[in-house]
Amino acid sequence: MDKDNDGQLGLNEMYAVMKSFQEEQRKSHEFMVNFEKEHKKAVHLKYGVVGLVIFAVLLSVANIGTAFVAASLAKDTSISSYSGDLVNKDTNVRVGTTNKNIEFTAQPISEEV
Repeated sequence: MDKDNDGQLGLNEMYAVMKSFQEEQRKSHEFMVNFEKEHKKAVHLKYGVVGLVIFAVLLSVANIGTAFVAASLAKDTSISSYSGDLVNKDTNVRVGTTNKNIEFTAQPISEEV
């Protein structure tokens, strides 16, 4: 601080001290602004991670539910030895979502261009 070693601070020396103090305040302010921005980013990332974890748990529960439904369906159905169809054990009625006897003829692909 006392550059001329006279034991007193002159105007130029006080000006230099205040100038360095202002520079430190500016750096501190910039640091705090950047810190707040990074904190906001971190909070958004945390919410994103929590959302993804919840989504993964929901997918896991859905997968377990599908397994239980498949096991329950397997108990209620069997394969007919006569037709090879999946049938209800109680009523022997074919279980399916499409018609059984749908046939179509595919046309061969021509080699000519």
